[in-house]
Amino acid sequence: MKKIFLVVLLSGAIQPALGDSNSASQVELESAWLAFANAKGEASLILGDVEHPSANDVFRIIPDVSADSLDEEKLQLGSALFRERRLSRDGSVACTSCHIDMMGGVDRRPVSFGIDGAQGTLNAPTVFNAALNFRQFWDGRALTLQEQALGPIENPAEFGHDLDSVVAVLKSIPDYVSAFDRLYPDGATTANLSDAIAYYETMTFTGLESAFLRQFQQQQEPLSRQALRGQQRFVEVGCASCHNGVNLGGNSYQQLGAAEPWYGIDRPASEADDGLFGRTGREQDQHMFKVPTLHNVALTGPWLHDGSITSLAQAVDQMARHQLGRYLENNDIDDIVAFLRALGDSLGMLGDCSASGSYTIAMDCSVNPRAKGAKQDAAARVALPDPAVLARRHQEEYSAALNRAAEAPTRIAEEMQRIRSGAVAHYDFLQYEHIEMLRHARALSFPPANLEPEQREAMLSQAAQWQQTAEQYELIIADFLRSQALASSAKANYQDLLRILSAAADEKTLSLLAQAEQSALAFYAQPRTDTQLEFESSTLALLGINLNPQRLEELQLQVRLLLENVAIPQV
Repeated sequence: MKKIFLVVLLSGAIQPALGDSNSASQVELESAWLAFANAKGEASLILGDVEHPSANDVFRIIPDVSADSLDEEKLQLGSALFRERRLSRDGSVACTSCHIDMMGGVDRRPVSFGIDGAQGTLNAPTVFNAALNFRQFWDGRALTLQEQALGPIENPAEFGHDLDSVVAVLKSIPDYVSAFDRLYPDGATTANLSDAIAYYETMTFTGLESAFLRQFQQQQEPLSRQALRGQQRFVEVGCASCHNGVNLGGNSYQQLGAAEPWYGIDRPASEADDGLFGRTGREQDQHMFKVPTLHNVALTGPWLHDGSITSLAQAVDQMARHQLGRYLENNDIDDIVAFLRALGDSLGMLGDCSASGSYTIAMDCSVNPRAKGAKQDAAARVALPDPAVLARRHQEEYSAALNRAAEAPTRIAEEMQRIRSGAVAHYDFLQYEHIEMLRHARALSFPPANLEPEQREAMLSQAAQWQQTAEQYELIIADFLRSQALASSAKANYQDLLRILSAAADEKTLSLLAQAEQSALAFYAQPRTDTQLEFESSTLALLGINLNPQRLEELQLQVRLLLENVAIPQV
């Protein structure tokens, strides 16, 4: 893996003095504050429960994502908007047209349809647990659920609307006007529309009560023997190198066809298959997609970004072959499928949350079972402090945001080292640090209103630099995690292949296998030139034995992946 330099691009990021002028009007102060708060958003949920014993394991418990108090009115509004067809230009589609509650948060089509019967180019991902993804959409172009909620509205093949017109529609419906006014200081706006939808998705589609999670939380008897074997094989063959953390995925980009090319003469690639490359134009990002969550995966087929895989068995077989360089036996495939079904094959929590033609919704719909609390007081919800207090609060939080952005590069570098050393077996914490960097950097573009013009200019210039730096880290981290996943899967696969070969080997072969395993462990622990040479030498000796051609090919592939992706310091 090529060396990664984590350098803050700013030279002397000096915080300018914040003004004490009270010349700004109350409207200006409130508008500036709301823009700042919307830009910063809420902390990502993927960090939750870091003190849990499993925090550094491959798998993590889904955190308690409930707010201190569940806002029932916001939940109702978000649910109604999620089902509101008037958000589309011709009134024919809503969010729920592609993300159907009782179908696992998908529409079970290879690709979805929008207004005028327009056919999309990508499979609709599930909204279940979407709040636990590090980014949204297959190419990660939206950082938050709030940003994601607006994407389909403006997409000409989905809702085909513009945001100003959508807000005008909402303001023409008295029930929506009243609901927004009760919930938000500035009423119906684009930001508040996306916030309400995101809140509904967060509170409604999280905390799946799967057999795996109940077992993981020690709330019931262990999984079936087959599912437990499948869980073990899931880790041994390298699946967990990409599907790890609280969402069993959703925390990195990985390349489709990392070990064996996915696209070829029989499967030509189209523009829809570009993935991250479509955003960056970098050749190494071709066919890089956000790794999907596996929670409730049995309900969300067909699978892959293009909906081209139609069964879980096919998914396991193809992903093992193309992502890991492994040709799995049928019994391994069956066991892993049993484990995947244990991740959720029934909804088990959603009731009828359907809305009528206007803003009206029954409150007997079930929500995240971990969500606790009661309805918030409407007056307290929308009240803002007096101008002097609000100005001071904006100044303090702006300074805090600047400090948080400034410390992020160090925190990111430290987390990378933990992953590289094997101390952390998932990517959640690293992505959390980057999300924190980016959301605070974005907030810096909205300084307090009570500033002198020259102060404001300096702060906006600094903010632009910080945002550029934060955005560049997305690609630094993407490159790092791609290499890390390849190395991790190669390590797992190499060890697993040695174990399989040792099952029916003579004494000489067993001796060579032991030497290969010992040299591999030394190479993982200390990837230097000398340990690399010993690793290669022992493996070559092993490959000189008359092995099964398929096993020989797999071994050669795993060695190549290891040598290419394990960082070797210069000595």
